[in-house]
Amino acid sequence: MRMPTVRSARRPPAATESIRCVVLESGSLPLTDSDAENFDHTIVIAQMQDEPAAEFAARTLERVAGLERTGRRFISATLSAGNRHEFAAQATRRRIVMSLAQHLHASRAAHGAAELTLRAARETAPEHRAELLDLAADVMAFGSDTAAETSGEPVGVRLRFDEGVPESRRQSGTFHAIPDRPASTARRAPSGRR
Repeated sequence: MRMPTVRSARRPPAATESIRCVVLESGSLPLTDSDAENFDHTIVIAQMQDEPAAEFAARTLERVAGLERTGRRFISATLSAGNRHEFAAQATRRRIVMSLAQHLHASRAAHGAAELTLRAARETAPEHRAELLDLAADVMAFGSDTAAETSGEPVGVRLRFDEGVPESRRQSGTFHAIPDRPASTARRAPSGRR
């Protein structure tokens, strides 16, 4: 007698997964759950409060490369820009964004859809907004050049300037909170040993 085929409970094939990648710079707006329901998985890469920009970029690019090695691709990426705009921070941001754009361009070719969002606080100064606009233009130019070579479309880029307060992130780890007891239910422990 032939046994029926049982489907595996493993994750779905890479071609059917919808994955988004969110990169949070230190001092960026807090992560929201907006449009998370449109994706099977969300990968979040957050810069720790004291992590140097170069180390953060290297860690982010390694995470993206690791995903590519498994044959999986994200179809949406968001970079939430922090409140640092000195040369090192701008260079790191550019390196990460161009890597995300390259990954998304390959995703567009494979899945037919890909979008990159650059997100910052609404209070971002005009010169820092201009930096993000220039970065978006560079992504579009990169996408147009690459699309011409591969007869595909460039990656779509959105800029969002949201309300909110930049979040300072603590070091990663486990943090425990002891709930406050109301005064009426708090009982004083007897003093002395038993």
